[in-house]
Amino acid sequence: MMKKLIFSIFSTAILFSCVNNVKENYDYKTKLFKIDTGISNVYLIKGEKNILIDTSEQGNEKQIIDKLKSYGIKPESISLIVLTHAHGDHAGGVKFFKDKYKIPVMVGKSDEKMAQNGKNDNLKPVDLFSAIVKVFIKQEYPSFKPDLIIDKTYDLQKDYGINGRVLYRPSHTEGSLVVILGEDQAIVGDLIRGGLVFNEVPTTHFFQNDKKKVDYAIKELIENGITTFYTGHYGPLKSEDINKTFFSKETKKKKRKAILEE
Repeated sequence: MMKKLIFSIFSTAILFSCVNNVKENYDYKTKLFKIDTGISNVYLIKGEKNILIDTSEQGNEKQIIDKLKSYGIKPESISLIVLTHAHGDHAGGVKFFKDKYKIPVMVGKSDEKMAQNGKNDNLKPVDLFSAIVKVFIKQEYPSFKPDLIIDKTYDLQKDYGINGRVLYRPSHTEGSLVVILGEDQAIVGDLIRGGLVFNEVPTTHFFQNDKKKVDYAIKELIENGITTFYTGHYGPLKSEDINKTFFSKETKKKKRKAILEE
C-alpha cells in the first residue's frame, strides 16, 4: 500500500511538472482568418492574444461577431483593432466594437484626424470607372478617438505575443498601415486589390492618394520576402503575380508604348 502511495505521489509530481513546462514553453501558433463582409475584408489574427484587422463599414458588426464565434473567439477576447486605414468601409464598425467591448484601436498618425471626424478624406479615383464608383460610396461613418497612434514600426510580439509587426506606410491614405505576419505574409489594406471577377488577379485599387508611394510600398514588401498579400477587397494575391502584372520589364514596355501612342 505504501509503495502504491509513493508511486502515485511521484507520478503526480512528474505530471504536474510536465504540465507546467508545456505552459511555460508553449509555442502559440498564429492563425489568420479572413472575414468577407461583402463590402471589404476583415481579418482575425488568432494567437496568444487576438487581433482584429479592420471592421468593415457600419452595419456589418453582427456578421463579424457571428464569424468570430464560429472560430471560437468571443468579441470581448479581442485585444486590439488595427486599422489599415481610416476609410469608412474599413473603419465604420470601430465605434461599435470600441464602445461595446472596450477594445483599443490602433491607427496611423496621419489618419487620426479622419477617424475623429468620421469622414473619408478626398478619394482620388484612378480611372473613369473608379470615379463612377465614388458616387455610391458612403463618405461618413461613426467617429471615434484612436487609442494607439503610430508613425513608425510597431512590434506585436511584446504586448500581444504575435509574431508580427505593423508598418507605417503613407500611400493609399497618408496614415496607411501594413501588418506583417511571420516573414512572408502581409495584410495590406487598399494598397492593391483583387479582381472583381477573378479575385486573385492583382488589380490597382479604385482610389489611391499617392500612386508612387503605393508602388514603392508594394515593391518594398516583395523585395523583403512577402509572398502573400491579404487585401482589403477580394484577394489574396501572390507576389509573383503582382510582379508580373505591374513591375516586370514586359509590363513596363507595354506602358511606355501606350504612352507614346497617345
